[in-house]
Amino acid sequence: MRTYYHVDRGRSLRAGLTLSLEDGLSVFGQAYWFRITTKPPKLDDDATRREHSLETLRRERFGNLPGSRMTALFAAATLEDALLFAERIEPRPAEPVPIFEVSAARAEHRDSLWLDFVAPPDRTTAYHEAYWRGETTNHRPATGARRDPHFEVVLQLPVLVGAQVATWLP
Repeated sequence: MRTYYHVDRGRSLRAGLTLSLEDGLSVFGQAYWFRITTKPPKLDDDATRREHSLETLRRERFGNLPGSRMTALFAAATLEDALLFAERIEPRPAEPVPIFEVSAARAEHRDSLWLDFVAPPDRTTAYHEAYWRGETTNHRPATGARRDPHFEVVLQLPVLVGAQVATWLP
């Protein structure tokens, strides 16, 4: 298994820990699953609407993909990328944020910049499809400011936590 780097915003990890699914979900999934699967879904903020759209699209059109964001831990491919991610955290943490080595049997590389574009619903769906297909944003969005791709590694649980290798200071 390859080593990746997780920015531990919740400051809940420690070396040697194995992260497993709880009730079939990751910590990330627990934050969204029950809001996006209620009838009707409780889509009261942008992040919940995004995760509802992504999970619905994955199930309807990309059911052959091995994993959901609801069962994942997010990481960076390099320590440098993890530090860049930590710089962009909003809201900015008031305390130092540890960065740990992490590894898992299943890792999928996705360009999460697709998820940041603000667009009409049909365009948003196309961007979310590109995310699931593993495409790189390149010169997107179609209009507005261009940005470099922002790759994330979606690690399917279980995930083994290795050593703390850095601390990002606010």
